[in-house]
Amino acid sequence: SGRQMVTIGRDEGRDIQVYDQTSSREHARIEFRGDQFVLVDCSCKGTLLRDVSGERLVLGGEITLPRSGIICCSRAHFGQEYPEGIQFKPFDNDIMLD
Repeated sequence: SGRQMVTIGRDEGRDIQVYDQTSSREHARIEFRGDQFVLVDCSCKGTLLRDVSGERLVLGGEITLPRSGIICCSRAHFGQEYPEGIQFKPFDNDIMLD
């Protein structure tokens, strides 16, 4: 079986390290549950999720990821046309992170 979780944050030990100083050392994680991917916010600042339906701030909670979108570890990107972030999309019954 494949990996069940990916961690995101400023800390060097995260699977995806972000370099935005407004993000937390352990900012968020993506978990595979059943047949879906779930974004879990581990920060006190919130994680921004953007997809075709708009933007949502996940603050201390979790949300099922849509088929594709962008995850931003800073509220500063809220409302920006082209925010810096982690792009995700489906890939062969898995998820690809850029």
